[in-house]
Amino acid sequence: MQDDMKCYPIAEVIVQLVHLKTIKKPQYKLHALKLLLNQYYGYPKERADRDEFLKDLVQKYLSNPTKLANFAIRLYCKYTGADWLKEKINDVLKPMVYQVPVGENHFKANVISLLANVCQHLHLGSRDKYMSELRTWFCSLSAGNGDAKYLE
Repeated sequence: MQDDMKCYPIAEVIVQLVHLKTIKKPQYKLHALKLLLNQYYGYPKERADRDEFLKDLVQKYLSNPTKLANFAIRLYCKYTGADWLKEKINDVLKPMVYQVPVGENHFKANVISLLANVCQHLHLGSRDKYMSELRTWFCSLSAGNGDAKYLE
């Protein structure tokens, strides 16, 4: 059954998010969720490396772009720290735009939309320096400027 979890990125994300949460309050029912995930997916006892896990999610999305994989990436990014997320946007998610095969404009638009949705989880003000850099990068994409791949 653990192999089944590899087919469902959302199940993998839920398992990793449960590892991140350490709430002991009974109303959250994390113990019951762990038992359920163990029964159906062979809940892994160890937490995956966050960087490698996100890279795997992105690769799965690029090889099989489904709405569920898109949602799994957004859900995982929503519950990670802002500093880590900023780093991963630059290291993993921005390069994803350039990995889309040429001529796949609809898919490229979906990837850019995914990136924009992930950026919403940063909760930065419109005057924040990182947000203005992202805005400039998105504008360079719409202008067709392939040279402005990465802004620091």
